[in-house]
Amino acid sequence: MALHEFVIELMERILADPELNITENDIRYFDAGVKLDNSEFQWDEAAPLAKNPTIVKSNSLIVRIAFENGIKEFLRFHVGDMYRIYKSEGMDEVYNLFASNYKQHSSRAKSHTMLLSSFRDYDKVKDRIIVRPLNYKLNHKELLHAVYQKYGDIAVVLYLLLDNQETGGHTQLLSTKVPAEVLIDWDLDIETVMSAAVENTMKLRPPVLVGFGEGIEFAQYTSFMDNPDLKIDFHSPFAPIVSTNPDLNGAVSAFYPGVLERLFEMTGEPFYLIFTNISEFHIHPVSMKFSVSKMRKVLFDVNLRNRIDEILSRELYLYDGVELKIV
Repeated sequence: MALHEFVIELMERILADPELNITENDIRYFDAGVKLDNSEFQWDEAAPLAKNPTIVKSNSLIVRIAFENGIKEFLRFHVGDMYRIYKSEGMDEVYNLFASNYKQHSSRAKSHTMLLSSFRDYDKVKDRIIVRPLNYKLNHKELLHAVYQKYGDIAVVLYLLLDNQETGGHTQLLSTKVPAEVLIDWDLDIETVMSAAVENTMKLRPPVLVGFGEGIEFAQYTSFMDNPDLKIDFHSPFAPIVSTNPDLNGAVSAFYPGVLERLFEMTGEPFYLIFTNISEFHIHPVSMKFSVSKMRKVLFDVNLRNRIDEILSRELYLYDGVELKIV
């Protein structure tokens, strides 16, 4: 069966399934060369797709999910992947995978939209506000209408947590930025909201030391905030990095209350912070006498290898026991 015939048969089977309840108005196939502004694309409400063209690629099956509150979600299925499964395992396997994924995402999307519809009621979402770290300069346009606190070239940004999953050993965090206008409805100042969000994030992703290299005798993720007997030689070339558990967006731990103070207590002296990506940072006690220029060069080289969305900072920071500042 050719690809085009495969798509027709798959769509006919999808539309004929009363359990899925997908209509002709809710599904589109995008072949190679079809663009978002094509006249055949009539979903005016598909603004999220238009803002992120990477969601719609050639050979994609797009399914629209509409909810009673008027909110709509869009799911993309890669036809090339499904066609390869068809050729090796048959149409039944393809359809079962499609149906299973559609039902799973539909259920999840419904819970997301219900949460989003309660966005302006602080009491309903207060336990789901979190913070994530972003490079301010790289994201300044999208931060124009966001809620954040700025530390040097780092923005600690307020998000609403929609979903938090562990899949195949990896953490998938689905969240959306909280628009600044929502603070008016909440009738709260930014300090109060951010403090609550940081507290939620710290519970969800507690700060840890992460071991790497040879000679590490403690666990990969080691709690250090309430562990007074923990002794770490931060002068060692195998000294741990600081992150969170799970480590997604773990560099935000530098802005948790008490973390820098605890690290200062452990090192016994001021230390430099190198934010090598959004998920971690390294500390170097000043007595190690690393030159500032050498540390800047290390950070520069690391950022060259990072994806643009992994870059958190291009600056070197110093914590002197009182404040965090750019060197």
